[in-house]
Amino acid sequence: LSTMEERHVILTYRLDRVTIHELCAQLEPDLMSPIRQPTGIPPLVQVLSVLHFFASGSFQTK
Repeated sequence: LSTMEERHVILTYRLDRVTIHELCAQLEPDLMSPIRQPTGIPPLVQVLSVLHFFASGSFQTK
């Protein structure tokens, strides 16, 4: 995320970099909850995967 141009971030995820980091900060406690099975996948990667799916309708890229 930090190496992407802001324009590309918005095109890919439909949100700007600051909003994505704020969303991660809000969701991280739930994503890292001891009640949930630990996935080993960092919260930022989980959030970016879901945002990409919401933005494109697919987990696969062209």
